[in-house]
Amino acid sequence: MAEPPPTREPTWHDSGDGRAAAGIAGAIKAHPLLIAIVTLLVALVAVVWSAVRAPAYEASAQILVTPLPEDGGSDPRLPVLRTSSDRTRVVQTAANLLESPAAASTAANRLGRGWTAARVDAMVEVLPEGESDVLSVTASADDAALAARVANQYARSALEARGRALAPVVAALTAQTQRELKAERNPASPVALDLAERLSDLRALGTGVDPTLSLTRPAEPPSSTVGTPRSLLALLGLLAGFAVGVGSALVLDMVGPRRVADAEQAIAATGLPVLARVPGFGVWQRAQPSSPLLYRPGAAAAFRAMQYQLELAPGTKRRLMLAGGSAGDGVTTCVAELGLTLARAGHRVLLIDLDTRSPQLAARLGVTEPSALSEVGAKGDHWDSALPKAPGSARLKVLTVGAYGALGIPDDVAEQLPKLLGQARRHFEYVVIDAPSLAESGEALRIASAVDAVVLVLRPGRTPVQDLETSLELLARVDKRPDGMLLVGGGPAVPPVGAAVAGRRTPRPSGATSLGRGAEA
Repeated sequence: MAEPPPTREPTWHDSGDGRAAAGIAGAIKAHPLLIAIVTLLVALVAVVWSAVRAPAYEASAQILVTPLPEDGGSDPRLPVLRTSSDRTRVVQTAANLLESPAAASTAANRLGRGWTAARVDAMVEVLPEGESDVLSVTASADDAALAARVANQYARSALEARGRALAPVVAALTAQTQRELKAERNPASPVALDLAERLSDLRALGTGVDPTLSLTRPAEPPSSTVGTPRSLLALLGLLAGFAVGVGSALVLDMVGPRRVADAEQAIAATGLPVLARVPGFGVWQRAQPSSPLLYRPGAAAAFRAMQYQLELAPGTKRRLMLAGGSAGDGVTTCVAELGLTLARAGHRVLLIDLDTRSPQLAARLGVTEPSALSEVGAKGDHWDSALPKAPGSARLKVLTVGAYGALGIPDDVAEQLPKLLGQARRHFEYVVIDAPSLAESGEALRIASAVDAVVLVLRPGRTPVQDLETSLELLARVDKRPDGMLLVGGGPAVPPVGAAVAGRRTPRPSGATSLGRGAEA
């Protein structure tokens, strides 16, 4: 009777409910398809939005600010811009004077029907150009000519509004200065001469023009749009989509079951050696579960390492069952690639698909019409001659128990399995069984005692710890101890069997060899 699994305690640090251990890397490994879909959707939304949004044009008219000197001949009572040590403040004051409701209203009247002061004001902005004495009257519109027209009308209207605001002040100062000049008895006195000069300046301002503000360059229609380029929006959409996708994956991990993050946790949780690590498929390949396999040298090397270790262990290890810790761990792909690897090495191999809900093993090998167990059960010792061969591999044959649905294998069919495995020993050098998840189906338990070795398949970042523990407990009930683990996907280096893991020593399972890292070489 096989030795039951040793008592196991998680040896990694579990913060809160332990979900933080996997972190971002674990979330990416557990939900790559979700992240890819969210990333592409957000990027697509960004591209579509950039394609349908109205183009934006900006046109600017320039107004020169020329403040009067403080000690000049102009009337100091005149409310115009004066020179100051803080030039920036003077220019900003000029911008505030020009950005007025009166200017927007006048510009709207000149632009014609449909224009309002509020619409003009929303399209125009008056700002200083850097630290210069120039103001930019900038209008934004979805048409280049319209943007230039609005900017010019607003600039002219603002200057005229400023002149109209000065007119009553100039008129009052002119009348007052005339009275003061008449009151002077000596026209040649310095006071009279000063008043005469001020009066001349005031009469010049009577034309309704602010001498400190002048239009130096009208706006012209721009030749290109403004805003973020479409290519940059697409890139930003990809980055934002990836961030949203990773965030969604992290939320799923937080509310979902705790998962095995890496090889170190798997060894600590099970006490089993890692026989090999198989490189995982990309997101696009995983999205096509029925596509025939391509030869992957890295995977073949890992499976050969696992084969060597099982052969060096006590007893004959030729009837193998690969069982997943949970659905989606890649058991079917591993069985198919292991079968191809053994067949290329010159062995006669039989692959058996135990999945009754959605058998995919034959499709992964390109076998279009696999034989079902009910069809070959009455063929005696020669039933193997009618099994279909995998395309391109005459030594590899495929058998499926049949698609019976959620109820699993019928009892009369299940009774044939141990007998079939005994007969297969005489016709095939290797029999590899694709078993569904032990945590979700009991099909593997029906024949666990009839196989030579059980290998647990785990996908770090995806396999729930609870499912892994359930699988070990179920196998213990039928006195079957797994011979090791097969990891699918990347991750840190696998610690040697018996090495310290997270501060404790991992118990060495019965039958483990010193080749626990053979796949890593």
